[in-house]
Amino acid sequence: MDKLIKSELSIIDAASCLARMDSERAWEIRDKAAKEAKDESDKFDILGGLKGLDSDRAWQMREQLIKDGQLGPEWFNGCLAGMDSERAWAEREKLLRLDRISVAHSVSFIAKGLIGLDSERAWQMREEIIKEFPNRTNEVLCGLAGVDSERAWQMREKALDKEGSVGSVAASLAGLNSERAWQMREKVLSLANNKNNTSFSDRRNIINGLARGTALL
Repeated sequence: MDKLIKSELSIIDAASCLARMDSERAWEIRDKAAKEAKDESDKFDILGGLKGLDSDRAWQMREQLIKDGQLGPEWFNGCLAGMDSERAWAEREKLLRLDRISVAHSVSFIAKGLIGLDSERAWQMREEIIKEFPNRTNEVLCGLAGVDSERAWQMREKALDKEGSVGSVAASLAGLNSERAWQMREKVLSLANNKNNTSFSDRRNIINGLARGTALL
């Protein structure tokens, strides 16, 4: 592994690929990367490699990376994607309150970070974001990735009729392999091909969304 890091990857690159890995070997790489991190970009990459980890060790590293750098709270929340622990929810709720005061961009990361979460708590937060920040509705759609409930499908169907939202609908299908998901992919693809009713920018967003939406299959 050390040879691979030296010859092909930096230690920062290696640490960024360790999401959901909690082995001692993974932590050795993270610890080395944290010591060598030179700027906010390096620290953001290391934070990405902490996704899915809810241990005290993971939280301590998150807090240390942000304390030592100039990273805003939105970066901290970005690495909590899909986490359903009380600690993760406390951070989301704190950042959502902070966003109203500072008009920061963390709400975008909060919305996208709800991937795979279908609890009532997750839906309450989605509804709160849409009500308070209607310009972040597309981010809420992206945060439906991996959610297969009827409530999620109703939101996707409704968004198909809104200009500029179809690409986010496509991205929300990430990880879903049901017949219903494939039918919706075909529907958004037909919208992308309709040059009369869809702008070039929207068609590009739809294609990008479809690519993200099939990445986990």
